[in-house]
Amino acid sequence: EIGDMDYTLFSTWPHVSLTLNKVVVYSNVITPKDTLLCADSLHACINVGDFLSNDELRVCNLYLGSPRVFARTTAQANNWDVMLPSEPDTTASSPLPPVYVDTLCLADGAIFYQNDTAHYQASVQQIQLNGQAVYTPLQLRALLQMNIDSIAYNEQPANAHYAIHQFSLMADASMHADSVAL
Repeated sequence: EIGDMDYTLFSTWPHVSLTLNKVVVYSNVITPKDTLLCADSLHACINVGDFLSNDELRVCNLYLGSPRVFARTTAQANNWDVMLPSEPDTTASSPLPPVYVDTLCLADGAIFYQNDTAHYQASVQQIQLNGQAVYTPLQLRALLQMNIDSIAYNEQPANAHYAIHQFSLMADASMHADSVAL
């Protein structure tokens, strides 16, 4: 479900952008269906000129505003198992072109998890993530800075509560065809 959508094509050429507001994805794996994830806004801007002339995908910016993930486990299923099992792919495919993400921003994110079988809940609140990323057939690299306000865990019926408050993480991770570095 999408509240509204806006896009630019020719007025900002070679940059093309898409903005989605009030995005909600429902899961019907568990009855009744429930919200799997939602976001106030999603904005992506790509440079189509780079793709047409250099066969590379350049994402100028990717912004996700107030995303919420609502994961839930019951005795029967996980609400995130929304994809049907796929048949093995026996067709030859061309490699993914190089992908460059100049600016990645996730603002005010949260993850909520509920396990109905084991009777516990967990949450990660106020997630802020900024970064850049590069993918080529020989390299995968990400520069990330993440801030989290709190992680909480509640277990019933023991009435146990655990929490971690405010921490930051900075990472420069890369993987080359023959090595991994953190």
